[in-house]
Amino acid sequence: MTTSFEEQVDDFLQAHTTLTLATWTPQGPQAAPLFYAHAWVTDSAGETMLCFYFISNPTSNHCQAFETQPTIAAAIYQDGQEWRQIRGLQLEGRARRATPGADAQQATMVYFAKFPFVAAAQTGAPDGPLELAGPLAESAFYVIEADWLRLIDNTLGFGHREEQVY
Repeated sequence: MTTSFEEQVDDFLQAHTTLTLATWTPQGPQAAPLFYAHAWVTDSAGETMLCFYFISNPTSNHCQAFETQPTIAAAIYQDGQEWRQIRGLQLEGRARRATPGADAQQATMVYFAKFPFVAAAQTGAPDGPLELAGPLAESAFYVIEADWLRLIDNTLGFGHREEQVY
C-alpha cells in the first residue's frame, strides 16, 4: 500500500512537537523554536491546506515581524548524529494571529489536544503547571498557513525528498 504525501507528513508531524520558525525583522533574519500543533483545513474555496498553531507573546520579535512581513519559513526535525536517520519537514507560508471566532476556536482545540498541560495551565486546573498561567495570559494563538512543504527522509536514501505546493 502506498502512503500519500499528506499521510506521511501527518505521521511525521504527530511524532514531533517543536518547529523552528524563521522570520524577517527590521534587524534581519531571526529563528525561534516553538511548540506547534497542526491540522489539515479546507478553506472557503474548497482547497485543503496544512495549518500550524502555536502560542506566543504578541510582543515577541517573531510575532511583531508578522505585522509587516507575514512570509515565513520553518523546519521540524529530530536531532541526531546518524545521517541515514535524518528526517525532517521544511515549509514556507504565511503567519498571522488567529482571528476571534472559529479560527481561534480551531487553534485552541487542536493545540490543547496535543498539549493538555497547556490547557490545564490556562484553565487553572490543579494539575496544571502554575508557572505557565501568567505567560499564557499575555499570549495569543497564531496560525501558519503552509503553501509549500518538503519532506526529507534519508532512511529512503541520501537526500530523498518529496515536495508539495498548496
